[in-house]
Amino acid sequence: MKKQFSPELFREKYKIKSNRHPTWDYAFCGAYFVTICTKNRHECFGEIRNGIMGLNGLGVIANQFWLNIPNHFKNVELDEWTIMPNHIHGILWLKNRSNDLNFVTPRRDVLIKRLYDKNQNKHNYFSTISPKKGSLSLIIRCYKMICTKKIKIIDNDFSWQPNYHDHIIRNETELNRIRLYIQNNPFNWWRDRNHAMNVWI
Repeated sequence: MKKQFSPELFREKYKIKSNRHPTWDYAFCGAYFVTICTKNRHECFGEIRNGIMGLNGLGVIANQFWLNIPNHFKNVELDEWTIMPNHIHGILWLKNRSNDLNFVTPRRDVLIKRLYDKNQNKHNYFSTISPKKGSLSLIIRCYKMICTKKIKIIDNDFSWQPNYHDHIIRNETELNRIRLYIQNNPFNWWRDRNHAMNVWI
């Protein structure tokens, strides 16, 4: 008799901690600051000279598909972004049904209920780990997938880090601070935590 898969057998044994906020629905409209790194922070998108990022062929592909995100996800609008030698910084806006761009912070009681429902819904395991349509996770997954497919034609050794980092932007002040950080990132590359000299600091 064929055994049925049970996620309970592997619970907590081979768990990779997620960077995602446990009570946040990443299909919510709002602004998200995203960082995606290459595997082992390998510098493959180009190099920085005098504070200016020069894209090579792989960097051009990464930039091209970032620009194409709104063509495939109609609920997304691009804000500031930059391609760095071994990572990408970008702000993505997920729009609401009226296509307005707003900062949205769900009420605390809604977040608590969502966490409770998630814990109670253990029988529906795969639905809880699958990204929702139009969610940030699905957008980044598709972006990484198409980039990998095209880049591997040129460099078969290319790959991304398995996950990505995100930050939920709460207000205009924070948005402008992050925009400035992204704009200045090439100029400040020598002290960036993703720079090869600083990875182990």
